[in-house]
Amino acid sequence: MSCFSDALEWFNAHDEFLGQAEVKSILGTVYWGFGDFVRGFKSSSEALQLYDQIEDIDGKAWTLNAIGRHHYDIGDYDQALDHFQKACTLFSEIDEPMGRARALNGIGTVFHQLGQHEEGFQYQRQSLELHRSVQDKLGESRTLNDIGMMFQAVEDYDTALDYHLKSLAIREALDYHPGITTTLMDLGEAYLHRDAYDEALTVLQRSLSLSRLSKNNTKTAGAHRLLARVYKAQEYFKQALEHHEAYNALESEISHEDAKTRLDNMQTVYQIEASKNEAEIYRLRNVELKDKNEELEQTLNMLNATQAQVIQAEKMSALGQLISGLAHEMNTPVGVLKSAGDVTNRGVDKIANMIEDSSINQDCTRAREIQRTLRLLQQNSKSHIRATDRLTAITHSLTNFIRLDESEYQQFDVHEGLESTLTLLDYELGSRITVLKQYGDIPDIYGYPAQLNQIFMNLLMNAVQSITDIGNITITTVADDQWLTMTLVDTGKGIPPDLLDRLFEPGFVSTGPRVRMRSGLYTTYAIIQKHSGEIHVASTVGEGTTFTLTLPIYPASSIIPETAFTEAATTGGG
Repeated sequence: MSCFSDALEWFNAHDEFLGQAEVKSILGTVYWGFGDFVRGFKSSSEALQLYDQIEDIDGKAWTLNAIGRHHYDIGDYDQALDHFQKACTLFSEIDEPMGRARALNGIGTVFHQLGQHEEGFQYQRQSLELHRSVQDKLGESRTLNDIGMMFQAVEDYDTALDYHLKSLAIREALDYHPGITTTLMDLGEAYLHRDAYDEALTVLQRSLSLSRLSKNNTKTAGAHRLLARVYKAQEYFKQALEHHEAYNALESEISHEDAKTRLDNMQTVYQIEASKNEAEIYRLRNVELKDKNEELEQTLNMLNATQAQVIQAEKMSALGQLISGLAHEMNTPVGVLKSAGDVTNRGVDKIANMIEDSSINQDCTRAREIQRTLRLLQQNSKSHIRATDRLTAITHSLTNFIRLDESEYQQFDVHEGLESTLTLLDYELGSRITVLKQYGDIPDIYGYPAQLNQIFMNLLMNAVQSITDIGNITITTVADDQWLTMTLVDTGKGIPPDLLDRLFEPGFVSTGPRVRMRSGLYTTYAIIQKHSGEIHVASTVGEGTTFTLTLPIYPASSIIPETAFTEAATTGGG
């Protein structure tokens, strides 16, 4: 990077604006490739301003196309489409077919993401024709692969395979390893949909080898995920488990390393939107201004909610470490107290028996005094044992709630999670709130126990806060062959109808006592989405609220069902 800095310094010193623009344009692409979206977008934007200043249409068009890719990668498809279309217009003006082909490919991918496949196919075919006319093999291979993915989206897997194989042949001829790795993975997914498991294994194992050689953790994780699905479909559960564990390990590593980058990226999106809205303030004087401000507020709320989730995850991790240490330190003294209480209780009983058989009973005054003292000792011993048992239960509930010492993804007893959460909320419930448990005969489900416990805590705390006086919370669980359903009914104040639709929005908070958690319900919704479940809410003001939570007993197709683990253990795998 130092060579770019030196070049930029020289161009700045000599007022060479074209050189400055070209270096900044290259830097924007490099930074974006490294995942530094903040500096990547900044450099590309500065390059665009310089090209516009010196009226270099070619440079401006290529930079618009690059910025379109930036917006596409962060999921801002409206802005991506706008930049691709502007780039396409400029490329047409200067008769640059290769650039126009790249822009048309970008437009096609955006329409694909928006679900407008017919329009997407139209632009991709134009892009393919132009790439071939100028013999741009790299661009042709990319467009072929993108068309293949579009055919997969409409479930035409035979046609998709044809396009992926054509793309692969070109990329192999070019020895373009990143593209080969991507196409092999896309091929594997298409083969998987056609139940062509041998072909899927061949291309995915090759993709895994290439991604490992390039040390691309993201693609390596993707290859492991698809291989796990193939082995699972063939009922080779041992191999499926191995690849699923490798996928989880890489995903955790990627998430850990990229946490700050993701926050920076979200802040970039917010800064971009903020800048746009500041510019619009001078132009808009009517309803459009209000709409833009609401869009900015929504973006800010999303950023704040996501930041709150990241901070909450870090707090939960730190809390888990603290609880683990605390539980370890408490276990020994609690054990000693329990043992001592038991010894004291047996000793008191023994003394009582001895007094019953002794001559002390002949002295009425002494007998009454001793019996009274003995009753006090017996009562004290029972209180000691009850308090020790309570300490033991709280310690167990804390460790069970955090689940720090267990696998993150595993089978989970919903009733055990509910009981641990209720134990921790006992001080909030007190004697004013009665919890009615209508537990059904349900199986264990597969998921992330610590996150599901967080859902129970959020919903129960919300119910507690809604009951200002005396009330009830009723928890019901039922299950069928595929789904577990839990309903949580409170007799609180209820939620006004106009707030129900906004309940799970990021940053939402009611001014009344019903909804107090700024990120709790949004986090709950996000966790349920992660588990491929659903949550619904019904409420009547003055009567109470019902949350209905539905979770799959077995994982969705994107996650390996843990039944594979059990079956692999009993059958030896595939």
